[in-house]
Amino acid sequence: MNKIETLMDITIEDFLKISNLQSTDEGFVRKELIKHFKLEDLNVVDFEEFLKKINLILEQEPRFIQRFTLDGIEYGLVPNFDDIKTNEWVDIDLYQKDPQSIHRLLSILYRPIKQKKGLLKWFNKGKYEIEDYSGTHTKFLKAPIEVYLGMMVFFYRLKTELLVTLNTYIQKQVMKEVKKTSLSTQEKLNLLKSLDGIL
Repeated sequence: MNKIETLMDITIEDFLKISNLQSTDEGFVRKELIKHFKLEDLNVVDFEEFLKKINLILEQEPRFIQRFTLDGIEYGLVPNFDDIKTNEWVDIDLYQKDPQSIHRLLSILYRPIKQKKGLLKWFNKGKYEIEDYSGTHTKFLKAPIEVYLGMMVFFYRLKTELLVTLNTYIQKQVMKEVKKTSLSTQEKLNLLKSLDGIL
């Protein structure tokens, strides 16, 4: 049994196993967890503590992980989403809808980092290039679940911030256009009031 202390210690494979145990038979669930995490040697009290610990860890706020190492290879999130090719977007769209394919999704969004040489490495500190997409990989089943969860939280927050920014921009543009019109002050107020809830 590997020591599990943080979200970085729980693999995607572990997470999928836990997520898929939706049985109402508590004995079956416990048996599967014991087998998956190799907990046969734990006593009952330690097993209960293990379950509590897993639950607490899964409730933690995930960190955004831009780079991580798996099996001695450093992976980085695609640094520029404008460079993603059509076939990659098709695969992203397919795999993001299937919770059982999060390892495949990660293998598209996180790629091996190409090492920079000499002075370029020093000048481009923190920046990196990734290898081309070569298909999805099951090796990401061994990736930490925090990589996936942190990425999802990052994109959710980004989406929320972009929607707020877009809404604010549209409101300012509407106000500018309304001020330019030849409507009376009361008509302008009525127009703005009628747009309330739309913007």
